[in-house]
Amino acid sequence: MKLYRIFRYEGSSEAKLDGITSKDPVSWLSIEKKDGSTFGKTGKIIVFQGNDDLMKSLNDCDLSFMEEIKGKDADLIMEKLKEESEKAAGGMGFLFE
Repeated sequence: MKLYRIFRYEGSSEAKLDGITSKDPVSWLSIEKKDGSTFGKTGKIIVFQGNDDLMKSLNDCDLSFMEEIKGKDADLIMEKLKEESEKAAGGMGFLFE
């Protein structure tokens, strides 16, 4: 089962975040960064996805500089990302026809 966690952070924290995401096993997660305005939020959004064991690796990281997005807001972000992915995949079909 693929799990996810979503966080909002300020762009000024990018270097700190890169230090976390570049190290194993966090780097093994699927990581997607987006501008927060895409979802009606300020700052930037990062989505971590992976299996349960990999997701647990986030618990060992200092994520205190970020705000976790949970519940309905997280669900809406995941829905929008899925829609974007499906649109992109649909567009790719035209390239290979």
